[in-house]
Amino acid sequence: MAKLAEYKLSGTSHSSFQFSEYYNYEAIFNILCKLRCKVAFKRNAKHYYFDHIKGEKCKENKEDLFLMSLFPPRRKWLKLDPNLRNNKNRLPKTSTERNLISLKLTVKYYKKREPSSEFLKKLDVYIASICENFQSGNILLNKPNVIPVLKKEDDGFKICRPLSIYSLTDKIILSIANKYAVKIFDEIFKDCGYAFRAVREFPEGDRSPNHIDAFKNIIDFRTKHSDKVIWGAECDMCKFFDTVNHSFVIKRFDQFVKQKYFRKFAIEDLRLLRRILKEYLKSYNFNKDVRSLSSNQEYFRDFKIENGRFDWVEKEFLENDFYKDLNRTRIGIPQGGALSGFIANILLHDADCKVIKHLDENSLYLRFCDDMIILSTDRNICVKSYGAYINSLTKYKLVVHPHVGPDFKNLVEFWSSKSKLCYKWTSDDTKNTFWVGFVGLEINYFGDIRIRRSTLKKELKKQADLMLEMKRILKNVKRKSSSSSILGSLQKRMVSMSVGRVDLWNYKSYANEMSWAKGFKILNDNIHSRRQLKSLDRSRSLKIHKLMKFIEKKYREDQTTKVDDTTDKDDKRSFQIKHYGKPYSYYYNTLKK
Repeated sequence: MAKLAEYKLSGTSHSSFQFSEYYNYEAIFNILCKLRCKVAFKRNAKHYYFDHIKGEKCKENKEDLFLMSLFPPRRKWLKLDPNLRNNKNRLPKTSTERNLISLKLTVKYYKKREPSSEFLKKLDVYIASICENFQSGNILLNKPNVIPVLKKEDDGFKICRPLSIYSLTDKIILSIANKYAVKIFDEIFKDCGYAFRAVREFPEGDRSPNHIDAFKNIIDFRTKHSDKVIWGAECDMCKFFDTVNHSFVIKRFDQFVKQKYFRKFAIEDLRLLRRILKEYLKSYNFNKDVRSLSSNQEYFRDFKIENGRFDWVEKEFLENDFYKDLNRTRIGIPQGGALSGFIANILLHDADCKVIKHLDENSLYLRFCDDMIILSTDRNICVKSYGAYINSLTKYKLVVHPHVGPDFKNLVEFWSSKSKLCYKWTSDDTKNTFWVGFVGLEINYFGDIRIRRSTLKKELKKQADLMLEMKRILKNVKRKSSSSSILGSLQKRMVSMSVGRVDLWNYKSYANEMSWAKGFKILNDNIHSRRQLKSLDRSRSLKIHKLMKFIEKKYREDQTTKVDDTTDKDDKRSFQIKHYGKPYSYYYNTLKK
């Protein structure tokens, strides 16, 4: 796999280094269009439930309603010509891409034919107000709403991740600032980092580097050194975003912009970016804004979570003597905030540099946000570079998951540990270190690739959650859709979720956009990947079969209950599972196509 430096930054020019290019009318309009399409996608998912229930409507939040008022209603968006619905390879574009094109053409149509439309006036005023904020430098960010997202269950508690949701205006300001920051810093960052990087020109089109690009480096490294002993080390941080010290962020930013490279940027632009970064940090403080919520069960119940809790690393902070008084320190950056990924890269750049100093041509170091892996044919290099990484994290008061050394006791200890110090990548499949894992994938000594167990479990859980949602609809006394309609709906949604909107006429060439299979095209055909993918296909079929049995049982128990005439008629006929074979399977779309 070629290094990131070999791929040119997309759209790099002198004008792209000017902050004003990122907050002009056209740039803000494009961001608003993308956000409006996301709302359309989100509304479609919400309406999926309410469309089956009588008398219930989806509740809209004020932010979404305001955003929708800046554009014409969804039913008035223009329909695209066939040539605009397909890409250059004559394959259908994703629904998000089609909606974005349709929305932009619709606004263009109204500007030409009905320029006095109320939404156009409102749109122009709103965009002008955001431009004015940037031009005047008068940017103030409000505190985000913190939403608990269930992560796992532990000792009777439901451990949650604090997701931060900013207001529409703040979200746009942060998005603009992040685009500019990522663009001007990208050449400074090392090629070993693959998360939150600028868009580049790849052979298949312009995009940002992803986890697949990172994992390809491991494949190539294994191939290059197939006849040598390889040593590995892995590290992951505890609650990384929740432990970032604000003072270190500003200090590192100031150190960066003093470098000679940044002299080509206008000092006013750098000052404006710094001001937004400080406002971003000022708007959120984990140890004050979030930590106290763990004792407020009413807060979690509002989100239908019982015994909820936000975990932190207060104990580890004290054990490592990082802080004397946590209440006097601003710690933690928003998860879900646009600038958090950029902050991760400027903080961990120092660690990247220190690790690289110890590496030779027979070593590999990769980092994806706060996950990293080191591979080397020299054990001493592996140990030294890992030590340099840990020392750098300690300098910034970041907490590392306890690591196991080469003397780990058993397989459970090895695989349950997120940090592993210098183990031998062995060719003996009876050993624990036969597999090496990174970014949701694992590769063994002989090059076989499989899905990481935790990643596989997440997909199985998504299938189960979808089936439970269908059961809730079936149990609802206000249900207006027929049972057979709901069963068919489950089948279609599970297929779309797994492999995309595949059809019989395009399944051989369909790119599996917006689906699970898209993220695992790197899997090769081996006994491990075949077993995993077939288990997903089997699980999906089983979930559909269970729902069918549930419907049949429910109908037998209460044949006299009528939802409406159409439902009653449909419920009386025998239910059949529509067979979705090879074109719609995880196995075919990921391995065989």
